Amino acid sequence: MKTLILETDNENDYHLLTELVKRMGIKFSEKSSETIDEQAQLFKRLFGSWQSENSGSEIVEEIYQARNDSPRNIEL
Repeated sequence: MKTLILETDNENDYHLLTELVKRMGIKFSEKSSETIDEQAQLFKRLFGSWQSENSGSEIVEEIYQARNDSPRNIEL
């Protein structure tokens, strides 16, 4: 058995290579270089990062106005 290790930061290349390996029926395993802590830090950094010219109150008002909440006649 021979082992080949591929490292790429390009998601498109990664998906292309994994699909090729799957099509060829070659056994493979995946390992992410990001640790759980790194992933958690990235999540926290991006969490709540919505950017808009509208204030939070204006966004909430838009959401409420976009709702279609009317009574419906449902027969069971």
